[in-house]
Amino acid sequence: MLPGFLFDSYNQYKADSEAVATWLANTARHHGYPEDLLGGSGASQQSQQKTPRLKGKARKLAREVAQKRSPNSSIAGQKNASTDGQDKQADKDHGYFIIVLERVREILRSIIPIEHLKDPLTQPADNPDEARLGNVPNLFGNLTIEEPSDAFLISTTQESTQALPQGQYGLDVIPDLEEVHFAVREGYKHGAFDLIAASITTNTAIEYAKQLEEEFVARFPNYSDFALHIEAFYIQLCLATGRDPNIKEYLDDEMIFAVYEEAEPILFPAYMLVSSFSDIVDPDTLPSFKPGYFGAYDASSDRDSKSARDKFREDKILIMEVLPDFCAFTQRPGRNPAEDGMTRGIREMIKQNEVHLWLAFAAQVFLDISHVLRVEASRGFGDLVRSAEYVETSIQQVLKFHENLRIKNWPRQNDQDLLQILNLIKEWVKTDAVDKNRRVMLKRSKFAPPPAEPFMLLKRHPLYCGLLTYTIKYLSHEASVIFANAWGSIMYCAHLYNALRQEKLISTTWQDMDLALLMHHTDEMFIGEFPKTVDDYFSRFALAMGYSASMFAQNRRREDVISSKAGPRTLNYLCPVSAMFKARYCGNEPTAHFSPEDVKTILRKGIDDDENDTDFNDEESSEWLSVKSKVTATLKEPPNSTLPTRSRSCRPPKARLEPSVTGVRPVELLNALLNAIQTETVSLSFDHFRLHTICWRLLRVLKDRLDLDLRKYYGPRYLENETQLPFVVGYIFMTAVATKKLENTLAPKREDVVSGQLLVKGGEVLEDILDSGAGRTEMEMLKTGLGLDIEVVDIFAGQRETGHNDTV
Repeated sequence: MLPGFLFDSYNQYKADSEAVATWLANTARHHGYPEDLLGGSGASQQSQQKTPRLKGKARKLAREVAQKRSPNSSIAGQKNASTDGQDKQADKDHGYFIIVLERVREILRSIIPIEHLKDPLTQPADNPDEARLGNVPNLFGNLTIEEPSDAFLISTTQESTQALPQGQYGLDVIPDLEEVHFAVREGYKHGAFDLIAASITTNTAIEYAKQLEEEFVARFPNYSDFALHIEAFYIQLCLATGRDPNIKEYLDDEMIFAVYEEAEPILFPAYMLVSSFSDIVDPDTLPSFKPGYFGAYDASSDRDSKSARDKFREDKILIMEVLPDFCAFTQRPGRNPAEDGMTRGIREMIKQNEVHLWLAFAAQVFLDISHVLRVEASRGFGDLVRSAEYVETSIQQVLKFHENLRIKNWPRQNDQDLLQILNLIKEWVKTDAVDKNRRVMLKRSKFAPPPAEPFMLLKRHPLYCGLLTYTIKYLSHEASVIFANAWGSIMYCAHLYNALRQEKLISTTWQDMDLALLMHHTDEMFIGEFPKTVDDYFSRFALAMGYSASMFAQNRRREDVISSKAGPRTLNYLCPVSAMFKARYCGNEPTAHFSPEDVKTILRKGIDDDENDTDFNDEESSEWLSVKSKVTATLKEPPNSTLPTRSRSCRPPKARLEPSVTGVRPVELLNALLNAIQTETVSLSFDHFRLHTICWRLLRVLKDRLDLDLRKYYGPRYLENETQLPFVVGYIFMTAVATKKLENTLAPKREDVVSGQLLVKGGEVLEDILDSGAGRTEMEMLKTGLGLDIEVVDIFAGQRETGHNDTV
């Protein structure tokens, strides 16, 4: 079930109608309209006495009589009723009542029993198949008219801004989901949206469709047969154009193609294709078709120029060729990682032998993606392979780097988490797991497996490729942050880099670290703003190490060590919105669950300006500019949202507005979700493993170059082993201040010295490393490995006009 704070069109309609009715009643009362005619709380005692409801047989008899009577005869009977001039006011009121009845008759004409109408389309069908489905005067013919609520009948003088009821879903959300999906697939095609952002948003839309169908069935259990509804809609489309749904142009036509364009939005062609496959599928066997059995798919052809019949036949080839692979995917033993909505729908179809609305929607999404991408449909698989190789290379390098270097915060068994990621890549990206299981199933059925294109399902299913890419990259992101925190290298090298930049001791920027500082923010790295004095460098370093701020109070009396209750500072995960889908795509959760705070986070990130995003900032492609206005019109909610561009620029974040989650509609949330995940593209891709390796090498060089000075000031045992290398930064800072010791961490000073010479030498070491190009290692890997060409602004520019070298 969807969260109650999401609001669908059906409940919005009810709430709006209630608000309008209340306003009308209050306005009428304000202008002196009689209370007895309003039926309000101020009416006379007589009007307040309600007519008792009929019950049992009396109610049943009244309903039968009402069904047999024509509304025309009822109104005619009311016209004949009068006081014959004896009470002119009563006759006037009665005449107004007759006018209202006539207007109501016109409004409700579509649900008047067909025997009282002359429209031939509403007459009983001679064909028994049509009679089975009933005669639907319009697309809303099966909807029932609900009785007005007590709040409307009583119509108290309450404010029209009353709280809206909690929403449940109606089938009218499908067009909204399709609008968002249109923007997603067009944006991905032209490079405006990352594969992960496009895939998660699209699959969330499919899961919404599933849940709205469940809501509909729960609300209207007597109308739960989706097949009956969609066939009735199709028949209505045919009748509305004067065509018999049973008389096709050609004998082998699957449908009346004259109504194809109108039938596609109600998912009828997609439903037909999946339903026909459902008739032949068996849980114990795998359907198999020879290549080209349904025809040859030409992705380079122009779909827009095709006839409706050719479009349908193309879709038939597309989906029938991959449905057996979907079956092999669902029948694979064990849990499939990052399973998408289409795959889950096929699994339920096999078990229940039933095609649901949301599976038809998922199938239409699959086809729409193929229609838009055409020859580029395999691009999703290429993005998956590129991301997997990027992660695999990084993990292999860090494991090799630490092969003989261990720390108690990262015992050897923790390497298993990294090895599991490598195994995931091996089984699902480097091996065709679907084809492997397909061959097993066909061999069990004693059928020779026909030749198949390697990785055919993944090459034609970019949606799943995006979800699998998310799984690999998010697991790697979490593991790399935990790893960096265990060694402490990035945090303490950031403190050294800040001090050197503030003191103007280096002129070359460390762009990888600048990017890390932008993403993790100063509060996380420095427990506040950038420290800008020598005393602040040391105190902030100590706070990061886990010491209490009270140790640095001016009136401090205690001399003992005071540890912070929070412990040592650590880096946080960078992707709060992406993290919401961890349980869904990295675990076993059937769907992603959003709390009100989650929705607020999505909306907050989704409406940020492009300049706040850690995104590309190159020129947009001409192809994207040509469709961007159309996509912008589709993604018109929320009004303050902006579409990400193809390029990415990293700037400090600006202040953000606090959004409201009251009455959020699914289309609004999906729009914000798309933009929010897009803003996390660089953060999710950033490799803390690689930055840690660079930082550790820097610390090794620092230790070697400063070893004689450190031995002079702190003795030969200032470090017990290499795992304490981050302490070198602390020794540099403590040498420059009056503090003589930092117990339990740094050795006490041997000499009463205050000198910035170690800071100067540290600047020389870092300058040499940055001049070698090591300061852009991660930026270059993001560019060459993932195609993320990032421009990072100088976050220290303008902070201090001149360096403070008082202690140097």
